[in-house]
Formats: sequence, C-alpha cells, structure tokens
Amino acid sequence: MKNKAQELDSICQSLSEKGYSVVDHLFSLSVVSALQEQARQLYANKSMCAASVGRLQSKVQNQKVRGDFTFWVDEWKGEALEEVQSYYNSILNLVRTELFLPLKRFESQFCYYPPGTHYDRHKDRHYQYEHRHLSAILYLGSWEPGDGGELMIYSEAGGQQKVNPTQGRWVIFRSELEHEVLPTGRDRWSLTSWFRDDH
Repeated sequence: MKNKAQELDSICQSLSEKGYSVVDHLFSLSVVSALQEQARQLYANKSMCAASVGRLQSKVQNQKVRGDFTFWVDEWKGEALEEVQSYYNSILNLVRTELFLPLKRFESQFCYYPPGTHYDRHKDRHYQYEHRHLSAILYLGSWEPGDGGELMIYSEAGGQQKVNPTQGRWVIFRSELEHEVLPTGRDRWSLTSWFRDDH
C-alpha cells in the first residue's frame, strides 16, 4: 500500500512518461458516495445546466457534440469536497516542483451524462483554454462492462488508453491530449477538474 508521498510521486512519473495516470481508490468509498449523492441532488434540483461548446459569445448547446450536464463547484464545503480540495492542493504543489508546470489553482464541476449521451473527441487546452494544463476526473457512479461511457485518451507517448468509469477510479492527464467520452448506456456521474496557470 503506497503512502501519500509515494502515490503522488507515482502520479507525477506517469504524467511525465505517458501524459496520464489512472488510480483506483484514491478517495474512500464514503467520500465518493457523498459526492455522488451531492451530484444527484444538484441534478434533481435542476441546478445542473446542459453543457455548451465554444466560448463566450460563441457558446452553444449541441448534443451532437456533448450531452452532459454540469455544475461548477464554487464553495468547497462538506467533508467530501474538503478532502478532495486538500488532496488537489498537494497535487498542485508537487506538480509545480516535479513537472515545472506553472500551476496556480484548480477548478471543478460535477458532471452528469444521461444514458445515450457522449462527448466528441476534443482537447481541454487549446487556443481558447490555454490556461488549462492538467485535467482530472473522479468517477462517482457504479459501472459494469457493457455500460459504455468510457474515457478514451489519445497520447503519442502512452498510446491510446481506454479508461472504464468505475466508481472511485481517478484519472489525470495533460489537458492538451485529445480525448472523448464514448456513448454511455447508464447514468454517468463524475467530479471533473482542471489545474490552471492563471488566478
């Protein structure tokens, strides 16, 4: 069993060599379950919004490109979110030192994909989102083979990687890597985050 320092070092090494890292059970089941329940309540209360593509005045909703619903986390209150926040601050500090990325903060959103939705192949960091350096996803809901909704990461260094969205699995990857969410056959819940170089 790796301690926290060993775990963080392993994540940094994988990011350096392949451009991504996949870790199971990074957070306890109680934390993951609490986050899932929070996401479910947000959707039930109609606090989640249909996600858009584009930026600023060019933002539009297009379910042919992406069909998820999102809610930005503005307040890190509650034990579950506070634990994630603490760990992400550790990642922020280590990555600055080990990978020489000029990271200053992270932002997060709850994300829900209803059955039958997907997100086309894209990058999180490009000319419109140049401040994003790392993308991280914590999967909150149950998943079985055949349910779909897998994350596909396309990396020259690490090859094509399919990540099954099993409950409690966590993936972090360089935001310039192309990736997509394959069509899901069941509810798909996650906490998605970006580590950025701006304030």
